[in-house]
Amino acid sequence: MDESIIYLHGKGGSAKETDQYKTLFPKSEVIGFDYRLRTP
Repeated sequence: MDESIIYLHGKGGSAKETDQYKTLFPKSEVIGFDYRLRTP
């Protein structure tokens, strides 16, 4: 693969949403991250 795409979801989202972008960019590696924001 020549190109990678990093997907950062919004509030309430999930890295599983990355699957919909894999079909839009079939020649690219699409990577999704799950993270949680914490504030003191």
